[in-house]
Amino acid sequence: MRLCRATRDLVAPIVGVTFLACLLVSGCGGGGGENAPGVTASISTGATTAAGPSTAAGSLQSGGLVGDLMGTGNPEVGSAIRILRVVVGLDPQPDADELWQWNCNNSGGVEVGDAISLLRCVVGLDPWPIVVAWTFTATPWDEKAYSSPDGVLTLDMPWYAVDTTTAITVTATTDCPADPGLVPGTVYDYEPDGLQFGSLPTLSVEYDPANIPAGTPETSLRIAKVVSDAWSPLPSTVDTDAHTVSAEINGFCVIGVVGQPTDPRFVSKWTVVDGVPLDAPSGICVDSGGQVYVADTGNDSVVVTTPAGVVVTRYPAETFYSLYPTAVAVYGAAKTVCILDKANGRVVRCTQQGLRIDDLHPAYALGQASKAMALDGNGFCYVPVIETNSVHVRTWEGEGPFTFGSEGYGDGQFHFSNAVVGIAVKADGTIYVSESNRLAESGRIQMFTPGGAFIARWEPAAGAAVSVTKPGPITFDSAGNLYVADLADCVVKKYSAAGQFLGKWGSYGTEDSQFKDPTGIAVDGNGYLFVVDAELNCVQRFSP
Repeated sequence: MRLCRATRDLVAPIVGVTFLACLLVSGCGGGGGENAPGVTASISTGATTAAGPSTAAGSLQSGGLVGDLMGTGNPEVGSAIRILRVVVGLDPQPDADELWQWNCNNSGGVEVGDAISLLRCVVGLDPWPIVVAWTFTATPWDEKAYSSPDGVLTLDMPWYAVDTTTAITVTATTDCPADPGLVPGTVYDYEPDGLQFGSLPTLSVEYDPANIPAGTPETSLRIAKVVSDAWSPLPSTVDTDAHTVSAEINGFCVIGVVGQPTDPRFVSKWTVVDGVPLDAPSGICVDSGGQVYVADTGNDSVVVTTPAGVVVTRYPAETFYSLYPTAVAVYGAAKTVCILDKANGRVVRCTQQGLRIDDLHPAYALGQASKAMALDGNGFCYVPVIETNSVHVRTWEGEGPFTFGSEGYGDGQFHFSNAVVGIAVKADGTIYVSESNRLAESGRIQMFTPGGAFIARWEPAAGAAVSVTKPGPITFDSAGNLYVADLADCVVKKYSAAGQFLGKWGSYGTEDSQFKDPTGIAVDGNGYLFVVDAELNCVQRFSP
């Protein structure tokens, strides 16, 4: 009798399993980790094999793969033998927390079918790694935590997370965007794809710290979802003792764990100046000589340092009667310093040494100013004012040249209330004003002529690789490149004068080269970037 090819392909591994079982029952094969006499631990076939634990697709517990009982990262005959030894009772059943790695056919137990599934991968009939799906059914009245069989994933569902009984399937996948901070073995496809939740469930993912990419701080890990072929991190909580990261999710898609490697351009960070910790600093600038000026808001003072953070001087509040500085800028050959005193609705002018010169004329007080301020090459001062939803442009000789803008959401209008505001003046006099609602993931940058006439909304050039979602502080370098702190992902982004994306710095987090509330940015004459963070109470410096 002749067998067709398909039948022969199926029978071959089964016959092999039967033969191996006979050897095992007769006592051959030694301990659970040894191979039977005459059986090679690895068979070279055309099967797709994993590169090692870093490509884990079944489970990440212990950093392994489903079926990889030999720990090689490949399908092995030796692993099938270990399964069969358990089936025939020569070896004990695996512990409950290890069962996932033996469960090659998704049956929930250890059986001959697991060995057959594994041997099909060995001879190339099935793909490797073995992908095992986790399925469960959620109902609107659920208020429980569902855990995957291996304990790696937990989805804590509140009441009415779903509005109808929903079958949920979670499958490990390696089909996802590349990222230097991606933790292998943590990527899963959650279905139904696009499912949106009424009440947000919390997803917890256990990871193997050995799989964290080199140079990526464990505390920087975030639950991230794939949006438009890129990873979008979510606000997350990392437990470095339990090696889990958790976050609320608002829908289903491909979700994984992504960290942020320390930026190689990171140079230094300082949180203490002359023995005094920075307290909610909110503005920064650099003069032509490289000295750094920080509006140390919580300490009611301005501190001047070297580029390395060594104190030069501090302007105390008593010098100006009272002071609540939120922005600082320097202009002219004499390096005259201007300080926005938000609490008192004024801009104070002083020498580089901190000796007060004067204020803007009292008759033209700024009222409730925002936290932003800019100067142009002539020393004109530009301050967005919340009360009038306009930008006040003033000189130091008396009444300012003009005021522009009005309340609204249209072109040339502003809505500064409850907004993060930024302002910068380009070398040619063009005025850029950014505003982002604190409660929404959106914002805009508008451009105005030197006289305050609306030009257009600034957008990255068509085809630019990276966009800006929620612009915060902005500034220019000497070449006319625009730097924007995007508050949506806590990243500083750089664009050419033509709007082409040139690079970015940072990510959300608390480690070096990460930000949580970037409230001020500045660039020195050599292209070094300085970022002040009001929540982390620090200044960070980056090379170009």
